[in-house]
Amino acid sequence: MYIKDMEKTHCITTGIGSLPLTDVEEACRLVLECGIGIPFWPQLPKRGFRELMIPQFSEGMPGVNLDEVKERIWVDMGDSRDEVVYRFFENFLNEDPSLFSISEGYAAGLKRFMELLEGRHYDYLKGQITGPITFTLGLADNNRRAIYYEEELRDIAVKLLCRKAEWQIELLSSYADKVIIFIDEPMLSAFGSSSYIGVESTAVMNAIDEIVNAIHQKEGVAGIHCCGNTDWSIITSTEVDIINFDAYHFMGSITIYPDAIRGFMERGGILAWGIVPTSKDIINEDANTLKVRIDEGMRLFESSGISKELLESQCLITPSCGTGSMEIDDARKVFSVLVELSRK
Repeated sequence: MYIKDMEKTHCITTGIGSLPLTDVEEACRLVLECGIGIPFWPQLPKRGFRELMIPQFSEGMPGVNLDEVKERIWVDMGDSRDEVVYRFFENFLNEDPSLFSISEGYAAGLKRFMELLEGRHYDYLKGQITGPITFTLGLADNNRRAIYYEEELRDIAVKLLCRKAEWQIELLSSYADKVIIFIDEPMLSAFGSSSYIGVESTAVMNAIDEIVNAIHQKEGVAGIHCCGNTDWSIITSTEVDIINFDAYHFMGSITIYPDAIRGFMERGGILAWGIVPTSKDIINEDANTLKVRIDEGMRLFESSGISKELLESQCLITPSCGTGSMEIDDARKVFSVLVELSRK
């Protein structure tokens, strides 16, 4: 685990990724000036379809098609499948992550964020990718069948995401001692449901670990974000360094895995508490009320045998999810409360 290279985190703050703003300058300055401990480049889904979580990381995927008017994305290899797949693996084996970069048209906030970093240096900076399970279940072929269920396409997608994570580490490492990449996996909350029959735990772990290993090879730190309930024992069985969970809505669901979480933390893993709600609930919350919630959560973990010292020293605090669907004023409150909570 590369987390051992980080100092004790003790309630440092960061965000998940998305903001509700459409003004790129305003979004980047919010991230850099709101007082969070680990700045992240902002994803801006309200700017257009290309900044949604599947399209944003789809550049370089063989056979990918986008219809921005109908807001549809799909894979269609056509008659040139062998040639297209060959070209992809040729680029992948080149081991040059810049061949899989994210262009400004897909991530306007990333370009301006990098420009604003000039002359600055941080202990940590954060990037993010859509996770391999969410990406492959959310991207379908021309028959509307998720590419997850076609092994070759799933393998290609995982390797694509590896390179996009590596590229971000190379990009951000000039401005930080350590780069953290969050693997965003909202689809894991549906794992085991009838909607995704055939999604096996071994395939989930292998896909995540392939990306985590790619991040580690670039000396980055790998986090995973799931904003719903899931089988956390599967996540703790991977090599991921940080687990980010929705501590506001799903505190109880993760505390039923005490042995898995204890083992994860004892080998150096960090829990990132998504305690600040990214829903209308934020209107009725402040740093004091949320401190009560996080203290209660820590007591639950303590009662299962995880030491208070471990919980407090290996702790990040985040919003429960991205703020991209919120009202702008509510999103601003999320970050102001987050910073105040960290101080408390």
